[in-house]
Amino acid sequence: MTFGYIEHHDLNHLHDMGRNGRDPLWRESYYFCMHDPETGYSLITTIGMLPNKGRTAGFVMLMRDGKVKFLRPFVEIGRPHFTDLTAGVRGLSYRVEGIGWNLRFRGHELKFDIQFEPLNQAYPYITTNSDKRFERLGDQHLEQFGTFHGRICFKGHLIEFGPCLGHRDHSWGIRDWIGIDKYRLFSLAFSEDLCTNAWVIWQGGKRTVKGSVFNGVRNVPVRNVRIEGPSHKQVELKIEDRSGVTHLINSSLIGGASFTPPGCVIHETIGSATYGHMNGHGLVEFHERLGKIKWTYQLLQSMGCLA
Repeated sequence: MTFGYIEHHDLNHLHDMGRNGRDPLWRESYYFCMHDPETGYSLITTIGMLPNKGRTAGFVMLMRDGKVKFLRPFVEIGRPHFTDLTAGVRGLSYRVEGIGWNLRFRGHELKFDIQFEPLNQAYPYITTNSDKRFERLGDQHLEQFGTFHGRICFKGHLIEFGPCLGHRDHSWGIRDWIGIDKYRLFSLAFSEDLCTNAWVIWQGGKRTVKGSVFNGVRNVPVRNVRIEGPSHKQVELKIEDRSGVTHLINSSLIGGASFTPPGCVIHETIGSATYGHMNGHGLVEFHERLGKIKWTYQLLQSMGCLA
């Protein structure tokens, strides 16, 4: 079954969980990230199913000018609300429409109805025999850039959102947040003809790189990534793709939030970026595995219990 840019392998996989299907950490998730420079609003939303734990989780985060205005996590016990073409939890739904997706949320303070139209074929992060140590961070992983447009209603105020650039992903497999030491993920869009995606993972002193550069025609796999900068707040990237082109990018934090799954911290942020004379934006995500004491500190800090 093929739906243009929505291929058969990009649909729901609950019916085919493969060799690790009984693992309690098996998870299938959908993720959308967007930023509108004209209005200053950013939106990140995800839904993840954990069928072997009998629950579905997700969140919606709305920011304006880098400040979090709305953040709501969800956990729903019971059978996931998923079909081949839809995913949903507690008023939040994603639905395939044509070659794109429709995103809807119906909350008390926040409502939105947003369309995603893809720019490129979804690019696969497929685990190979050479990097099986990373398969516990998601056996299968697809990334895709696109444009978002629609309406957001926040506290009674209607916002015409977009059109603006952003990205989505779809992953399925075992998701063990403490199965690796750390990772850095950059998904930055500069125009409909230039979007860069780079994922760098560290485990046991070894490093691997995944990702692609969309050049307006095709996805060119990434060969290597050099990252300079102490944190997600200010980063210099040197991305070398397999066609021999090197992409020099500077990224600065716009805003976001930190999440603390057991044993680690994930900084989920939107960053602005420059590439030569071009301005862009997108996801800048940092993950780090933590010891018990440091993790407890991060958890209390994220809950606002520490000054």
